[in-house]
Amino acid sequence: MKCNPKGMITAGIALAAMLAAAYALLPPVRALVLGIGPYLLLLICPLSMWLMMKSMSAHDDQVGGMTEQAPEQKPHPFRIKE
Repeated sequence: MKCNPKGMITAGIALAAMLAAAYALLPPVRALVLGIGPYLLLLICPLSMWLMMKSMSAHDDQVGGMTEQAPEQKPHPFRIKE
């Protein structure tokens, strides 16, 4: 899987807008915004991929639960065959 450039640009602009709004509207957190903002912008692609993979996994679990049949019994790995 690869990062969608258009989606990453949109997410980057949205994150920059949120950081700018937090900087302008919340003076007590200006140091935090200036300190953590650049790191969030650098991590936007990995964070987006992680969230996407989590949402895909959650969706697969929901769909899989509706369509799967009863699981077959697997042999116990430590049971001695007689």
